[in-house]
Amino acid sequence: MAARALLLLVLVFALKTLGSGLEEPSAVDVARIKTIYLSQRLWKNVSNPHFTTMVRQETLESMINLINVLESLQDAINEVKVPSMEEKLHLIYRWERIQAHSYGVHSLFETFTSFMKGQQESQKPASKRFWLDVAETILQDQSSEKIHTLILNPVDKKEKNRTIFDAALEEHASNSCDNKQSTQLMLYNMYAGMQLTQLKSYIMGQSACAVLQIFENGDYEEKARQMNEVLVKKAQQQASAVLKTMRKASRTMMRCDPRHYKEHETYEQFTRLLQGYIENEVDMNPKQTCRGSCKSYEYTENFGCFEDKFCSQQPKCEGRIIDCQFIESDMKVCQSHPGEIRRYEYVEYKKSALLGTDRITHTTEANCTLVTVNSWWRFFLPAHCSYCFCLCDEPGPLSDRFVSLSPEIADVTNNKVITGLRFVKKNRVIYLQIQEGSLLPHGVINASSLHWKPVNESQNEYKMSWEKRDIDLDNLEAPEGHVLTGIRFQEVGTHLNMEIMVSPLIYHKGILKRPTELSYWIGNSNTDSALENPRSELILSSKNVPQETNGPCKLDSQHDSFLKFTHSDIVTDAAQTTVPYLDIQPVTLDPPTLLGGAGLYHKGSDSSSGFVALKVFNYDISKHVIANEIR
Repeated sequence: MAARALLLLVLVFALKTLGSGLEEPSAVDVARIKTIYLSQRLWKNVSNPHFTTMVRQETLESMINLINVLESLQDAINEVKVPSMEEKLHLIYRWERIQAHSYGVHSLFETFTSFMKGQQESQKPASKRFWLDVAETILQDQSSEKIHTLILNPVDKKEKNRTIFDAALEEHASNSCDNKQSTQLMLYNMYAGMQLTQLKSYIMGQSACAVLQIFENGDYEEKARQMNEVLVKKAQQQASAVLKTMRKASRTMMRCDPRHYKEHETYEQFTRLLQGYIENEVDMNPKQTCRGSCKSYEYTENFGCFEDKFCSQQPKCEGRIIDCQFIESDMKVCQSHPGEIRRYEYVEYKKSALLGTDRITHTTEANCTLVTVNSWWRFFLPAHCSYCFCLCDEPGPLSDRFVSLSPEIADVTNNKVITGLRFVKKNRVIYLQIQEGSLLPHGVINASSLHWKPVNESQNEYKMSWEKRDIDLDNLEAPEGHVLTGIRFQEVGTHLNMEIMVSPLIYHKGILKRPTELSYWIGNSNTDSALENPRSELILSSKNVPQETNGPCKLDSQHDSFLKFTHSDIVTDAAQTTVPYLDIQPVTLDPPTLLGGAGLYHKGSDSSSGFVALKVFNYDISKHVIANEIR
């Protein structure tokens, strides 16, 4: 009951101090508000003659009472956790100096709290002189003031008028996918960490003034009041600085390429969607004639196997045969073993052409069957029966071409939200999988509650084909005051299109507001056939398979675009692989946090077909950073 009453008092105090402004401050701002309020309670005790008279007796009991009052100041900061930023910002010289001063504050704070804990466990109280020495040491420390100066002011002329947040924005943006936080979240965590450091200094300063007021009888209450003014002013200036930077910082979290590509661990692929296939024209028309040419067969099928030629030595295409072309008449075909995803390792034509250049260097007789294939003349009809290189669109047990359309929704009835996303393949179907966690006040996620929710296995699936293989690439962001609680694919025309479910949030309480009634789905249903501002198509810069190329893949798509899944490069891979791949690396933030949206994008290069990947957007924490004055 006492804790609830205190929380209520703090919230009332916060609302009064904030006036008509934002009523849901961030966790660190709440800690500051609460600490100021608790310091006022401290001085009510110190101003009480009965309390000061009791402490001056220097009995063990009286000193423990003093310690209990001083320790109450720490309650607020103990509730706020901030991740370490050392790895992300170690290249910024000014940050290293801030860290050095912060270390001094933390060390002094640890010594101070250890001293008080030792007093509670001791049978003999420390002397008045010892308490005064501790207090004077604390008041001599200037680390907090130096931290404030370094936050707002450059250390040399090269930095011009940049704050530490400007420097961090530039550094973080240069390698943002290597970090476990979005740029905006990194800036907030910097701000929160430095605020906590300065709150520790403030708590020690208030405690030191209280001790000196009790034992020295000076006007240390006025000094404590001035400390309060300084804390408020610094917080206001630092909050204004970080907000200015946060508002232009990205909230996006994406994954970089892994050091090594590994199927089922870093990527998945669709298989045999459109695959290179060699067929003689005689077998691609019902009359079994050879009077046309390969390019005549744009959309056909297999009608038989003439005289048991090469067609009898390979599995025929049981689906549609598409986009045939003539390359050369005679060739050697290195056939993959039955049951493998590839039909051919490579195709070597008699004159010069070679299809599958990336495969021939590491293909041996042990992993392929070499067959000589020659076109022929039908002399009694004077026609040349050519072998064509085509694409085969063949559903079947070797063709993974399915995407689940089932929604994946967090357990909102138990106040859980989505904290991460990834693709998974299960029983040849691609699913969106969500990580969920329990929501706590001020946007905090209970880390111990995190888990990947099992996917919803239903038969509601999108089946790709030659006509249906488009995926929309969008950034979907929740409206203000809403968080990500669900995600799904849907069909829009022939396109695979992603939607997100959003739920309203009561931020300071850490609860979803009537989520079963007020949650709803949002997406971008624009199409490439729209009369105004149609969705644009992303054409792959390369069709090479990613694991056969060097160099990183980079973001090359934009919102409101789409791409087609297609076959790999004919020259380098004999069109045997479906590209691009899917990046299945989990997209999560550390520490876990509320998400304000999700998206799909493509990353590739001039030498790689790349990956379709997921991204997330952190909840816009800038809405809860207080820049107006708090008293």
